[in-house]
Amino acid sequence: MVELIFYLIAFSIIIYIFLLPTTIARRKDHPHTTAIATLNIVGSLFFGTGWLIALIWSLMNTERR
Repeated sequence: MVELIFYLIAFSIIIYIFLLPTTIARRKDHPHTTAIATLNIVGSLFFGTGWLIALIWSLMNTERR
């Protein structure tokens, strides 16, 4: 039973980290949230480079001109 709880907590943390760029973009009301979410999910399947790019993109300044 303890192992199951450990695995559920670990899985939840991994999913949170996996979706971190999307979460940041949504909270900042980023104008390209959908594109960041797509890159986050699809790009992460290929060696994690998409995740890193999505994270950087979500953290960029979002001031509208």
